[in-house]
Amino acid sequence: MVFLLILGGLFLLFLTVRMMGKDYANPVFIYLAVWLIASISTAFYSSRWGEEISLITVIIILIGNAVFLMGVLLSSNLFAERKLEIKLSQIKVSNLCVLLVLLFFAFAIRFVYSELVYLAAQSKQLPGGVFRTIELARHMTTNYDFSLSRLSLNLLRINFSLGIVFFYFFCESLFSGQDSIFYKGKLLLISMISLGISLLSTGRTELLGLISGYAILYILFFSKYYSWKDRRYGKKLFRMLLTIGLVFLGLFMVIGTFVLNRVDSQAELGILDNLIKYMGSPIQALDYYLKNPSLYDNNQVFGENTLIAVYGTLKSLGLSSYDLTPFLPVIHFNGDKTNVYTIYYYFIKDFGYFSVLILQLVYGFFYGSFYYSIKKRYFTPLKVIVFALFAYPLVISFFQETLLSLLTTHINRIVYAFAIYIAIDLFSRVRFTTRGRKVSV
Repeated sequence: MVFLLILGGLFLLFLTVRMMGKDYANPVFIYLAVWLIASISTAFYSSRWGEEISLITVIIILIGNAVFLMGVLLSSNLFAERKLEIKLSQIKVSNLCVLLVLLFFAFAIRFVYSELVYLAAQSKQLPGGVFRTIELARHMTTNYDFSLSRLSLNLLRINFSLGIVFFYFFCESLFSGQDSIFYKGKLLLISMISLGISLLSTGRTELLGLISGYAILYILFFSKYYSWKDRRYGKKLFRMLLTIGLVFLGLFMVIGTFVLNRVDSQAELGILDNLIKYMGSPIQALDYYLKNPSLYDNNQVFGENTLIAVYGTLKSLGLSSYDLTPFLPVIHFNGDKTNVYTIYYYFIKDFGYFSVLILQLVYGFFYGSFYYSIKKRYFTPLKVIVFALFAYPLVISFFQETLLSLLTTHINRIVYAFAIYIAIDLFSRVRFTTRGRKVSV
């Protein structure tokens, strides 16, 4: 059955290319391509797990993905095509702004890392170096009643938004060709430091989310300057997407190996074994749930998995008493274990089978309308930045649902990104007077 899933995924991807005119920057192409890779990974490991996926799993995934495609198609006619010139932000990031950001980074690293050291110490094991400390802190937050403080979480959210905003300015400078190498270099430096700091979240979500956002920004700028105007650049964009995908997978393996120490020493394929397990196990876990729904506890409250962010906010306001966890039930496959079930587990477990049609149509319409408003109407900085902030839920849907379940995180990041953008704009206007001359900083 898994090969039927792969063939169906190939068909949907081929249909998308035909209908979208080789628009490889389109979110539905990226979405379906990631699902195809996950399906291939599932086929690669199905014999090790010892159980073939069922027809119902194949049908749900293919129908859900097809409905996502329909949502994007419905949004494609919302906006009339306008031939508008590219308008840059006209904002230059000042040296003073870069200095303040570097000071923020120093504070964030010191504060968050001190918390990680404390969490690692609770494991009663020797923390060792930075990576060992991160690994032990992750173990304590995942398996015990420990968590990062609210301040640390918000520092990481600000760091995430800083990375996206500065990479936006980097892309703007790179594609316009109007600025010096030094100016581009300092913007890229800030973006890379943000990637490094994201590892302090103790997982791969923050870093891979930033990588996804950076990729979307670069792809949108490339499309705006080249492939949307001339389809001959489509092949170059396609090769670029393949490269980005390989980088994404490579980072996934490297972090799992050297930071989180998640490689089985007995694994036949080493670090590649870990990658394929994480790419393929969600579909296998979804299949297990669909075959054995009676083995899972009933929800405490309506939509507790998909709407966990909403209930978390209500609890912080004293309006809810439910203690919900983002960690899903662990299941075992012939020596392997996983607790990730794809986006479809969230929908079916919380709202039933019919919700797949409704929610995937809404999700497709959301991403499609956002994308086409950028492509056909206004390629404005804040709109592009917000779209990049929503990149991760798009590419990680084969793994878990993160658009609604991390809603408060998305809102916080958007607010921080707006504040950062406005602050950069204000600092770009600052001028100091020296001996009768105005000097920008």
